[in-house]
Amino acid sequence: MLTDIEYAKAKETFDYMHSIFKSTDDPVFSESHEHWEDPKYLTHQLESGHLTGGPKVFALACRYRLNLAKVPNRIAYCKTEEGDSHLVCEAEGWILDSRQPRIRSWGELPYEWIKISGYHVGEPWHEIVV
Repeated sequence: MLTDIEYAKAKETFDYMHSIFKSTDDPVFSESHEHWEDPKYLTHQLESGHLTGGPKVFALACRYRLNLAKVPNRIAYCKTEEGDSHLVCEAEGWILDSRQPRIRSWGELPYEWIKISGYHVGEPWHEIVV
């Protein structure tokens, strides 16, 4: 469970990311090119104040910023209500999702939860059983 301070940091992160995020299908920024895997790419976007990409970019940017703020978080893989693959950032049951207008609790979203990462890079992913 997040403390009040951690929740405030998570909300601030979400609000900031949404303010600079532009979802795009532009081939230059296509996630099929896997630019988002390069830490320099993500850092450059955050430093420029413009975050462009898809849900992966948004989730990883949230994770990056939450890690700097020392807020425990993970990446969750899910299927949307349309059956599309989707990534979100999870912070102790709170979801930071590029498709949502605000932070939502885990149970509020109509997603099928598949897997979740560990808290630290290199830790194994775990199946989500509900």
